[in-house]
Amino acid sequence: MNEWGTLPEAVRRRLRQLEWDNIGNLRARLLGDRSFPIRISLKPPTGRQAIEAMAHFQSYMAEWRAWPGPGHVEYRTSNLSQVGRHDLPMALVLESFDELTSFLGPAAQARRQHWESVFEPLSALESELHACLVRNLITLELLSVTDAERLAATLAQLKPGLGRDNYLRALPLTGVDTKFVEQHVALLTELADALHLGTVRAAGGLLAWLGCRAVPYDWLYVRPLCDDGRRALGGIDLLQLSTATLLATPLPGRSVVIVENVAAGYALPRLPGTIAVFGGGANVRWTQADWLAGRRLGYWGDIDTWGLHYLASVRRIQTHVEPLLMDLATVQAHLPCMVDEKEPNPAIPEHLNSAETELYQDLLARRYGGCCLEQERLVADWVREGLHRWNTK
Repeated sequence: MNEWGTLPEAVRRRLRQLEWDNIGNLRARLLGDRSFPIRISLKPPTGRQAIEAMAHFQSYMAEWRAWPGPGHVEYRTSNLSQVGRHDLPMALVLESFDELTSFLGPAAQARRQHWESVFEPLSALESELHACLVRNLITLELLSVTDAERLAATLAQLKPGLGRDNYLRALPLTGVDTKFVEQHVALLTELADALHLGTVRAAGGLLAWLGCRAVPYDWLYVRPLCDDGRRALGGIDLLQLSTATLLATPLPGRSVVIVENVAAGYALPRLPGTIAVFGGGANVRWTQADWLAGRRLGYWGDIDTWGLHYLASVRRIQTHVEPLLMDLATVQAHLPCMVDEKEPNPAIPEHLNSAETELYQDLLARRYGGCCLEQERLVADWVREGLHRWNTK
């Protein structure tokens, strides 16, 4: 490959890589941050180079002399030793974005035509949206023109407080389905923020700006462990509640058992005056609920580093929490059931007592074979007896 005498196709490949496939540079061109003209050196040869590769020199001269555009070629007259006087093609100059896309060919022209068609209904809302459209070019060009029109119709209807404490799917929109809105929340956030001069992000995002409630994702299971608790819940023996609901809604019973895993929550025996909240794993934020201060509180998790971290997190919030079935005696009674923890946490947390800290250190040292005793591996009678002892103290 010659290091001089760049031919039109090589220039096209270079510009495609530099200006078209590089999304950062493409956006910068569209926004005017990378200004025109573009000047690409054609690397004219020395006389010696031309003599040593005369066929390439002839192609280089012929192809640029015949070049019809777009763009224009800059020439310089030079005397090449042993070759003579020639007007050498020095550089290709493209003066505008039109010339760039035309030079790159039909695929680039079709891509540009598509994104401009997608931009059109959105730009019609406000010409100042152009910069935001360009910043979101990759996302927008994946849309059809029909989807762009639906996006514009949605944007035109969005205003502060439109959600009125409803979920996003309940937005009172006309001519637009709310599934479409949910699927394009990120893009709508960007566009609405640009359209409304930064007030969307200042409000904390699109949902907050609209006044919509966030769809819960942090669900926990609630199970009464006695007849009184079931009656207090209207006869329901299993509920799934969000963190926000548990923070605000006192549960019946004098005692609450927090259980790390879902399967272990189903293994709980009947316990008078007790209700179980289980399946939250690392989600212990709900234990900030004020009403828990007046309940007897127990925590049962895996005997591993993360289970002890979760116990410590609950104790940091509710200092009266009592660990259940998370002690050395339980480990020693189930040594054949010990397994390895996938990613032990080496950092011993605060809010563990001395016995728990010692157990944590023993687990890290694999003093009992493995370093994890899962809740589900405890034999049923051990679980029943341990929980009944706690409940009757």
